[in-house]
Amino acid sequence: MFFQTPIYLVGLLSAAIPLLIHLSRSRKTRTLRFSTTRFLTDQFLRSYRMSRLKELLLLAARMALCALLAMTFAEPFLQGSVATGDPTLSRSVVIVLDDSASMHYRDSDGGTLLSRAAREAVEIIKGLKPSDSASVVLAGRRADGPLAVYPEPTTDLVGIENELLGLAELSNSAEGRPEALGTDIPGGVLLAERMLADREESSHEVYVFSDLQQRGLAAPALAGETEGSFDSRVVFVPVQPTEPVSNLGITAVQYGASRPMAGIPFSIRPHIRNDGASPRSCTISLHVRADADADDADEEGYRKVAEQVVNDPLEPGRWSVFTLHHIFHSGGWQSGYVAVEDERLTADNRRYFCFEVLDAVNVIAVNGAPSSIRRNDELFFLQAALAAGGADTNPIKVTSVRANAFQGASLDDVRLVILANVETLPEAAVGKLERFVDRGGSLLVFLGDQAVPAFYNNQLADPSRSRGSLLPARLAGSGPKGNPSAGDDQPPVAGVGDFAEDHPALSGFGSGETGRLGAVGFSAYWALDPTPNSRVVMATGGGEPLLCEHLYGQGRVALLPRAGSDWSNFPVRRPFCRSFTGWLGILRNRPEARVPRFPETTRPRVLQRGTSSAPDRRFDRRSGGQSIAGLRVVKPDRTIGVFESMADPTLRRSPSVKPTSRGLPV
Repeated sequence: MFFQTPIYLVGLLSAAIPLLIHLSRSRKTRTLRFSTTRFLTDQFLRSYRMSRLKELLLLAARMALCALLAMTFAEPFLQGSVATGDPTLSRSVVIVLDDSASMHYRDSDGGTLLSRAAREAVEIIKGLKPSDSASVVLAGRRADGPLAVYPEPTTDLVGIENELLGLAELSNSAEGRPEALGTDIPGGVLLAERMLADREESSHEVYVFSDLQQRGLAAPALAGETEGSFDSRVVFVPVQPTEPVSNLGITAVQYGASRPMAGIPFSIRPHIRNDGASPRSCTISLHVRADADADDADEEGYRKVAEQVVNDPLEPGRWSVFTLHHIFHSGGWQSGYVAVEDERLTADNRRYFCFEVLDAVNVIAVNGAPSSIRRNDELFFLQAALAAGGADTNPIKVTSVRANAFQGASLDDVRLVILANVETLPEAAVGKLERFVDRGGSLLVFLGDQAVPAFYNNQLADPSRSRGSLLPARLAGSGPKGNPSAGDDQPPVAGVGDFAEDHPALSGFGSGETGRLGAVGFSAYWALDPTPNSRVVMATGGGEPLLCEHLYGQGRVALLPRAGSDWSNFPVRRPFCRSFTGWLGILRNRPEARVPRFPETTRPRVLQRGTSSAPDRRFDRRSGGQSIAGLRVVKPDRTIGVFESMADPTLRRSPSVKPTSRGLPV
């Protein structure tokens, strides 16, 4: 007899509790003899013996009840023997082998669990007579169900043994990779039962070799089968590791932007989980497709481009997210994988990906406040942020036009239009913008001192237009809040409060990986009244919206604070370059590259407003963020699908750091 959870056998000690109670209540009495009571002695002895017997039986029943309760929790089971049937009877045997990913775990001797199971199955086949029949079923979860190596039991027992031994050798070799990740034990048993249903042998036997993972036992059964249809003798043979499990695996991969661009760093974040029994350190690496003449490519044609050594041990049952970076120097489809070094179970050591890297992106920037002094020009900091990577690696080509020349500019090969502190636009130019965004283009609007609220509210944010408001928010008030003419020695009137850390343009600021927003201050800003379908991405410490976005037709529109340094120290802070390139990364996608958004199933999170009474706005993943809908990836089975992030949108308040005076970073 074996036990699934033998630790509960400690409960057998509870059987001693009734015995201790019995002994504690037993009293030894002194005997006094009286001549006048001798005639009662015989009757007294008979009654005493009967009472004593009843007490002992009750004691035994109580002790047995405690022992049975402990054994019930320990889950006892009987392991089938190799040849328990009658040797005079003919036998038909089906070996059901679990060939899922978990069975490829390497034990302390270096062999896999599947290899051990196959060799134990060979012993069963050797116990059959030449006239008996046998077959093998592989019970991994496949699209067409479990795989029968032989469609029906055969008397070629030598061939069966060779198949099992070959499977054992392949599983132990470096080329031994699982064909099926999941387990379908119920389906394998039912398939074996079908194969034995019409056999003429006297004994029908099914032997199931598996590590008995809970998910495999809960797999859906084959259609049309019922409990009463079983006629075969089914024996489960558990195959377990001989020492505590040690395994690290990649459970998911996140991406820092919805689509990478050539020449801009792209972040890939693998989720590593420790499924072992002890803390583990690891080494994570990133591999991409190598050139045909590359000398450092592996056997699959990939080369290592990034590596991270994790020295802090990952606790058992816990997972963590790590970040790797890479710059793709050319556009087109790129493939690769993320790997973690772990020799025990290689099936979950890699996650493959495949996505399109965009080449040069054409952007038109409408300059609403040009200046002969370069630093005072409205586009100065935007162009400086784009040039941070160098002219040779910058994939974004910006064409600057004046507001009065925008109407005549061609938007045929343009994916993004930037309005930088534009005062007004003609009605024809507004219609041109609406058609551009509706077809899949993107619009980025920076507000400044030249903005006229009447134009923005009555033209760009008019809900009565054919497709509704082009902007995600209306301008509240007749002018900006704060003091636009304040100097560097004046304290700011607002700082960055809550922001959506799941948004690609702001990802990493909460952890400090790409900088912090706590030192960003504003001496002036426009008060915004977001539209019902917009998303507030960033707010002030008092809860007032600073940055909003929404979808318009097939495109996207974002409304941001001024890009110059007159109103804020944001353009001269480290996070500005990262956030601006992040915005460009999510706004310059081709219309044909978009896919339908999946409906939101989780409850959207509410942007906390602190003590402000500003209207409630919700952060919605449908309008952007690390959900990365539309990013095509290659799954472990090498099929291409749409990536859906496991991360839930979170709000992160920037650290409470007093904003400093504006100035260039040292």
